[in-house]
Amino acid sequence: MGTIKTIAKNTTILYISEIFSKFLGFLYVMYMARYLGAEGYGIISFAMAFTGIFAIFMDFGINQLSIRDISRDKTITEKYLDNILMLKVIIGIIVYLSIIIIMKVIDYNTTTIFVVYIIALSTLFNSFNQTIYSIYQSYEKMEYMGIGKILNSILMFSGVFLAVFLNLDIVKFAYIYLMASIINFIYCICVLSIKFVKPKLSVDLKFWRWLLKEAIPFGLGGIFISIYFNIDSVMLSAMKGNIYVGWYNAPYKLILILLSVPAIYTASILPTISKNFNNINNLKKIYSTSFKFLFSMSLLIFVEIYLFAGDIINFIYGIDYKPSVTALKILIFVIPIMYLTYLSGSFLSVTGKQKYLCNVVMLNAIFNVLLNYLLIPRFDILGASLATVLTELIGLFLMVYCIIKYFFKLSAIDLMLKPLFCGGLVFLISYMLKESVDWIFLSIFGSLVYGVMLIVADKQIKKIVFDLYNEFKAKI
Repeated sequence: MGTIKTIAKNTTILYISEIFSKFLGFLYVMYMARYLGAEGYGIISFAMAFTGIFAIFMDFGINQLSIRDISRDKTITEKYLDNILMLKVIIGIIVYLSIIIIMKVIDYNTTTIFVVYIIALSTLFNSFNQTIYSIYQSYEKMEYMGIGKILNSILMFSGVFLAVFLNLDIVKFAYIYLMASIINFIYCICVLSIKFVKPKLSVDLKFWRWLLKEAIPFGLGGIFISIYFNIDSVMLSAMKGNIYVGWYNAPYKLILILLSVPAIYTASILPTISKNFNNINNLKKIYSTSFKFLFSMSLLIFVEIYLFAGDIINFIYGIDYKPSVTALKILIFVIPIMYLTYLSGSFLSVTGKQKYLCNVVMLNAIFNVLLNYLLIPRFDILGASLATVLTELIGLFLMVYCIIKYFFKLSAIDLMLKPLFCGGLVFLISYMLKESVDWIFLSIFGSLVYGVMLIVADKQIKKIVFDLYNEFKAKI
């Protein structure tokens, strides 16, 4: 199967599952945020952010390292898996005890502390799930990863719906996360045992030392990324209170949902990039094609959400989240940037530039913490939003600079001009009609116009779209 077709196949499988799982995710987040209110939703969001910072120590880049190595040599699967699982058991115990100690020192109320403990357990199980997902990715069997995502979303949706129906408190909502992660873990173990290898716990101290040493660039990068993605909510909670965390996470969660597009795409091309490591022409083709495709998609999302931010927040969360509208209008600028950041970061991670990438994300994390410290006290959620956009812009610039310097040159005009032209026209048309046409209808109309214009104007985009369509049709 050709490179583009392989990418299209894996991407389509994950997109099918992601569309379904994200739709359910959209519903349960909406129900939960409306039911709990900004304060309660802020507690859940704080717990997710706080434990998320610690979760990266459970992985420390080992998953990315295993994808890189196993995709090149399948015979090492059992050795990697058995040792990684045992290593994660030990690290997981240390991480959980650390969370307990820190939460006892921090001055939070009993409910918040208990929610953090439960969410932390869920995070540990999810870490094991991600390790098994890395095996699926290495074998390019994305369908098992897709089923896992769907299963988790079904469990979360059912749990949240039941909790709202039974009028349960916020602690019970935390238990929903834990139960979903445990059941998903059971699914992953079963599929792994039947389709790949039977997992065992193995101790090879020499291999552990090598594994941790090799994973350091991935792991340090992951730590800084985790800090960057979660520190804003933690700092908002400490400086302003959990209600501000709720207002901020309403649009921020929407952004994270939208980031599933580049996350899925880059997950599907990682093995392909790794296998073409020594072929610079293929690497350039994969990267430039992916750059144009992801930028085109992100530009449409930016236009639609910027124009209809108020309608979207009110529709999903309700009038109590009105302060979130301006935050969304700022945060949406990060979408085109992060779509390309996902691609560029993934490219560097599997082409021998892990140390450079680690330095970039370290600078990003430091810069983001500094900006949050300066902007949150004065501008609260707007300051946190602006800090996110500025940080991502700097990170993307540094990543693209590295790719141009060490791999191949890129023409920004060739890659971005046609999408910008089509996106600009759709923005003008939608802006002129937004006062007289329903926003949902207008957003659908604008998306169709943009898609048709881009397919007609760009042969490369046309080929990608039709490859994805043919793979989708074959799967259904």
